Amino acid sequence: VGGTLGAVCGSFVTTRLTVIAETIGIGRAEILPWLFLATAAGLEVAVRLMRRAEGQFRASPVAGGGGDAKRDERIGGSALDGLREVMKSSFLLRICAFLFVASMLGSLLYFFQGQVVKEHAHDATARTELFGWLNFAEQGTTLFIQIFFTGRIMKAIGVGGALIVMPLVTIGGFVGLALMPTVGLLFLVKVLRRGSQYAISLPALESLFATLPRSEKYKAKALIDTAVKRAGDGGGAGVEIAVKSAGMAATPLALIGVPLAAVWLVIGLALGRGYRQRREQAHQPAPAEEAFAAERLAHSYEGGVRSRLAVGAVVARGACSTATSVRSPGRLRASPIRA
Repeated sequence: VGGTLGAVCGSFVTTRLTVIAETIGIGRAEILPWLFLATAAGLEVAVRLMRRAEGQFRASPVAGGGGDAKRDERIGGSALDGLREVMKSSFLLRICAFLFVASMLGSLLYFFQGQVVKEHAHDATARTELFGWLNFAEQGTTLFIQIFFTGRIMKAIGVGGALIVMPLVTIGGFVGLALMPTVGLLFLVKVLRRGSQYAISLPALESLFATLPRSEKYKAKALIDTAVKRAGDGGGAGVEIAVKSAGMAATPLALIGVPLAAVWLVIGLALGRGYRQRREQAHQPAPAEEAFAAERLAHSYEGGVRSRLAVGAVVARGACSTATSVRSPGRLRASPIRA
């Protein structure tokens, strides 16, 4: 929720400042570097505050004063260990295929967007404002779904069902864009895809990794989140170059995206079955586990703001308790936390 809220604010501020700068005679190229600098400074402050809050929480009586030793234990190994883990697991190979096709389709839609917008917005300032409002709508929709619907959707359709939401949206979107490649329809498709991606598909993907042992999960995830996704982006770029070299317009990109999205849907169905099978093999009933995972997602997404306030209260209470113990060691005692 915090990241999405930041994206909403960033797109809105960028859009408005760009328009204001053009109005008073300041070029877009002059103001954007200052926006990047301000964003980088804000990110640095946020990282330092998070590290400080984490240290205070770990040292507080609520966290037990020492953190989780098993969680903090180093995994070890080399960069090739992730590849080995993926190659010996059909479940991880399906996750790789799912993310590869997802990244490839995202790149195709990105290039399709560039061609359509170029045909309808010839001015650089107009394109900047257009993309700013698009990002604002995407992130706003994502935030709305995360807060009010993610937990409910996961409870209703489970992890397997959540995995196929975005492929279904993508199939419908590419079919529509192949028939009517307009800016309005393009933006609607992108808003729906972004909302379903970050509010539904990504939480479901994270649930898949929860079925793996700790070492296998982190080693494979490092490979999947970097090499596999970038390979998918490269595949999408290769298709776009081939289409452009053939002298064709944007429509073939949408036509190519339809069968690819259908393959993505099949992989998502296979992943859902694999997830349930792994839960059954672990002697944990899939419905109960999915309900538990959905409940956790409901707390993390719908109650994101409340959860962060609760963590702040824990940190503050822990700090106050520590200060009290310094003044009066005999008076320190843990009190229940009510979130």
